[in-house]
Amino acid sequence: MPMRLLFTQLFALEQKQIAIMASQKSPPRISDCLFAINRSEKRISMRQDYTEFNKQSTTEYPSIDDVEDAIDFLKAPASFRSFRTGLIKIFLDKYIENISDNSDSIDINSINIDSNTIALSNIAPINIDSTKSESVRINSMELESVDSYAEEQMAKCLFNKLHKIGSSIEYNTVLSWFQGKHRPKVEAGYRQQIYEICFALNLTFDETKWFFGHVYYDRAFNCHTIEEAVFYYAFRNNVGYQEALEIIDTIYASNSTFESISPSEISAYPTENYTLFVQEHISDMHSKEEIIDFLTANKDNFNEWNKTAFANLNALVKTLIVSDAVKKEIHNLKRLLTRRINSNNIDNSEHIRINHYDKCGLIMKEILYDAKKSSYYDKYIYETINGKNVCSNTFILERLLSSSTGLPKSPDIPYIVRNNFPNKKVMSDILSEQKVSLSKSYDGIRKMIILLDFYSFWVNIKLGISDMSEYSASERFTTYIDEANALLHKCGYEDLFEGNPYDWVFICSAKSDEPLEFFRSCVNELLES
Repeated sequence: MPMRLLFTQLFALEQKQIAIMASQKSPPRISDCLFAINRSEKRISMRQDYTEFNKQSTTEYPSIDDVEDAIDFLKAPASFRSFRTGLIKIFLDKYIENISDNSDSIDINSINIDSNTIALSNIAPINIDSTKSESVRINSMELESVDSYAEEQMAKCLFNKLHKIGSSIEYNTVLSWFQGKHRPKVEAGYRQQIYEICFALNLTFDETKWFFGHVYYDRAFNCHTIEEAVFYYAFRNNVGYQEALEIIDTIYASNSTFESISPSEISAYPTENYTLFVQEHISDMHSKEEIIDFLTANKDNFNEWNKTAFANLNALVKTLIVSDAVKKEIHNLKRLLTRRINSNNIDNSEHIRINHYDKCGLIMKEILYDAKKSSYYDKYIYETINGKNVCSNTFILERLLSSSTGLPKSPDIPYIVRNNFPNKKVMSDILSEQKVSLSKSYDGIRKMIILLDFYSFWVNIKLGISDMSEYSASERFTTYIDEANALLHKCGYEDLFEGNPYDWVFICSAKSDEPLEFFRSCVNELLES
């Protein structure tokens, strides 16, 4: 059936419900949209299970020779759920679940409502088209059938709902989401918009987490900020947006006589992660008074965050770079190699020894390992480290990614991959305790954790430090995923997810025959985009 008729009937039904409420002298408001469709006959022909599709796709590129095909898949717009597709899906799913089994069709001619009577404030909501005169049974919806008319009707409906809860998001912004022209950026300043969408659509707690993770591709509910801690409470207890904002205002305006959480209580928590600690406390709260008293008493603990992530990132970096005890040896090594190269006295059979090899760091160990496999031992090491600060962020990124400047802003590269992709600035900010303690760039922090952990795991295997020779490829992959997810959880972040294009690169690489080489080749392909 044409999608136009579907939305004509959808919004006609909404206005009919408004008329019924008006006749009952109920407060005028926009009701939730209901699709006129028999539940047993509904069918949404859109790739709803992107998770399974993306999970399967990670098994299709096992060899280094498959890198180009893997990147072609990554770049293909249809490979991953777009913000538009996810928004339409949650919009349709949310309303289909409320459909009456007896609602087979609607007679548009029977609807005659003056939309201006349902103004919510000084700004009237956008009128919805109910001028069509057809009564049709709806039994299918094709994503491909979502034409410009359907996009406009969905945008009008969502805008009205956003307007109802007091959001300042403009109609043209909402329309651009449904048209696929724009999406909210994965940045701190846009998270409020995503929460407002979830409140406006009356999403449940689980649906909100799904929308953040599978559509917006960022962490939901960072409970180390008062605002998001309150939203966490609100979605768990079916509290509306305006009431949540009132709770936030009350907390900031209040002084508490209650005792705050002590550091010993936090350290006794299994992960020592304050954000997860707060979430667990709030999960047991069911009244406004509880959440207000708790957050008011602990306001001082919300002045900085990311402590666990910072500690773990620094620990990872220390395993990668040379220790202070080896810096002088590396300096002497550079001088030795320079003399050999300049005098043409290159002895590729004489492998250089470093007295404190165990303190070299994983990156330097890999360089020495690769040099032994090279026919130009001295020259390989010389070209790799000469003139470079082997302890710098730039050196780390160039070894892991072949570049320290991030990915090009090519429209061919998915936004979710190139946004906050590890580069010198991102890494510098994240490894600065002062900056990261106030950073809301959760996407950038999570991406850096994934990158450094991936390299650390697989280079340890490559160098034989982690003896997994008895493990099958499947067992090595499972071990990597388990350890990576454990670290992410410890830092308060979501597990690796095949439906996230950034995560997909690492998961796909981990399933290949040579994870490190496959990953580096993928990055090189992206750098050439």
